[in-house]
Amino acid sequence: AGVQQWASFYTAPAPGTQKPMSLDVDATGNVYMAGWSVGSGTGLDYLVVKYNSSGVQQWASRYNSSGANNDLLFGMDLDSSGNVYVTGYSPVSGTGDDYVTIRYNTANGSQQWLARYTGVVTNGNDRPVAIVVNGDNVYVTGANGGSYTDIATLKYSASTGNQQWEIRYNNPDLHNDYAVDLAVGPGNTVYVTGNSRRRTTTC
Repeated sequence: AGVQQWASFYTAPAPGTQKPMSLDVDATGNVYMAGWSVGSGTGLDYLVVKYNSSGVQQWASRYNSSGANNDLLFGMDLDSSGNVYVTGYSPVSGTGDDYVTIRYNTANGSQQWLARYTGVVTNGNDRPVAIVVNGDNVYVTGANGGSYTDIATLKYSASTGNQQWEIRYNNPDLHNDYAVDLAVGPGNTVYVTGNSRRRTTTC
């Protein structure tokens, strides 16, 4: 009937920016919220919060790469075994922003593994936008920055976080290409959509 059942609020360690980016619900009604949140002297951090079906917070997990770096989370997905997967980007001196994908255990929010991806362009900004878990496979897509930005899609092992492959799309007209979303179909067929500018020819 559209009647509000509950409302829950997350209080960060310090006042400042809080931004949810993704929401999911598991088979037993637990709710997972993911985004980024200001920390105490740590800049912006990844944030994942689990609530039970009554809206009571079960745990909150934060990720800070180093110091006051801004670590921005953009996507989240769950698997059928009770694990949470998130992706976003985090800066590293000398390589710019890198993809950082993390798996958490849903029982207590403990980190299971972390996978970092540095693109082929030195000091380019690599920024993922979407993540999908399918069986023992995790797929992440986003953009690999440089003189021109390419779409970079990665496959990881869900159990270990080991990278299996990387596929890049480079516009032949040498313009910027940005991923927006991805989906996985039967047989682990991966579909990616985004933006790609093409030249026009006039006579």
